[in-house]
Amino acid sequence: MKLAPTSYVLSALILAVGLTGCGEVDDSAHSGENNGRVHVETRTAQQELRPTNSSDPFGYEGAEAQSIVSPGGDYRVWWTDEGEHAVPGADVDGSGVPDYVEMVAEVADEVAQKLHDNGWKIAMNDDAGGAGEPPGGDGLFDIYLVDFSAGDGHYSRDWCTTNEHGVQQCAGHFRLENDFAGLNYPSPEYAARLVLSHEYFHAVQNAYTSDLPQWFSEGSATWFEEYFDPSQDDFERLTSLYFDEHDRTLNDRGRGPSDAFAYGASIFVYFLELHIGADGVRAVFERLATGEELLAAIEAEVADTLGSLQETFDLFATYNLFTGTYWVSDNGYPDAERFMGVEVESQVVDGAFNWNLDADPWAARYIKLTFDEAITLQKTPLDDFVGMPEFIAVRHAEYTADGTMHVVGSDEATRFGPEMSPLFVVISNGHTDDVRAAALQVRLAGPDDSGQGDEIIVERNDDNAEEGGCSTTPGGVPAAGLVWFLFVAVAFRRSGAGY
Repeated sequence: MKLAPTSYVLSALILAVGLTGCGEVDDSAHSGENNGRVHVETRTAQQELRPTNSSDPFGYEGAEAQSIVSPGGDYRVWWTDEGEHAVPGADVDGSGVPDYVEMVAEVADEVAQKLHDNGWKIAMNDDAGGAGEPPGGDGLFDIYLVDFSAGDGHYSRDWCTTNEHGVQQCAGHFRLENDFAGLNYPSPEYAARLVLSHEYFHAVQNAYTSDLPQWFSEGSATWFEEYFDPSQDDFERLTSLYFDEHDRTLNDRGRGPSDAFAYGASIFVYFLELHIGADGVRAVFERLATGEELLAAIEAEVADTLGSLQETFDLFATYNLFTGTYWVSDNGYPDAERFMGVEVESQVVDGAFNWNLDADPWAARYIKLTFDEAITLQKTPLDDFVGMPEFIAVRHAEYTADGTMHVVGSDEATRFGPEMSPLFVVISNGHTDDVRAAALQVRLAGPDDSGQGDEIIVERNDDNAEEGGCSTTPGGVPAAGLVWFLFVAVAFRRSGAGY
């Protein structure tokens, strides 16, 4: 499903509910030999809801439907000249086919060629799944041009089959906006390139597996827009949905029909492409087609270049810091200023404090410390949490120069001289299971750099922090032998995380 450009509204909800299922399982089954193993193939019944079908409430409603085969031969494009779904009638070349229809067919061929050239599967053949005549008439992938009341494109499954690994794979069709009038795109061709590449990639996903969580389904389809045509800016716009909620679990379940967070996960797929290449992203899908679980498939592909899934997320979280206002020219995303950037909490260090910080599974937070004299940082565990997130300290200029990152440990304090100010700290939870938390101990470095100078130590928590960061203690030295403690109740936000 593709988002409308003027607002993050999902394509017609009724359409989404009514057209995305695979239908009832057909009673017929097919068996055969496959490398000495018996392969039982189960296919679902054909789903009849298409615009050319009179029972489709969103269809052509009796208007005459016409179609052409794309020049490359992979698609059949359907349209009507009548009623609310009529396409623009301009036919400058006098071919007898509206220019808009020809443009859609040509763009579709470009998408297919991009996939062919880079080793991807294309959508499964549009046949009836052994249940009669092909729904589109000839086994080609069908694109129907219709007028949407909301949104501008929607992929639907027609039938599914189970491969030799027990993975369900599906064939289908999709509907594309008939003119993109009033949708705030620069041109109909620009819009067609975006929406068609996005929606057709959903068909490609289904050729590997129909069982994708929403975050990776929409995330990879949005990434493919950029992979197909980097000149568009829809990808950058949609990544802002992640940057705006970077403290939310990356693979979180959707929170209702208006929750578009999954589209923002495209920044993670883009990050993967930068490190394992588009071939590596394709290899993840190939693993899924053999029955591997998604996170295991990703970890297997990044193992040689990035390490574990946790290490991968830690670097991803660091890349995300250096976007927007804090973008860097090297050791991060190319042209990182084009991205929205993350929210950074700021704190001036003029005394000692402990900052209790938590991070949801597969989520990150960011703070910036400014100081005029040397400080030390150390993390310590907190009760009632299964573990600690990583605290990664980075200085903008140093990271730009050579990608240096300083991991703040729990065994001993790490010293940072005043030349390291301002210092950013990435709080990264690369684990996908539990909320993790730790106290960041911030100290002014003593004469021996131990960080144990004569200072009042204040416990600070997220919920008690002032906007822009927690406040520091007032200066001053306590009376000899007297230690002051200020206890503040720890109250952590917890949010449900899902897959």
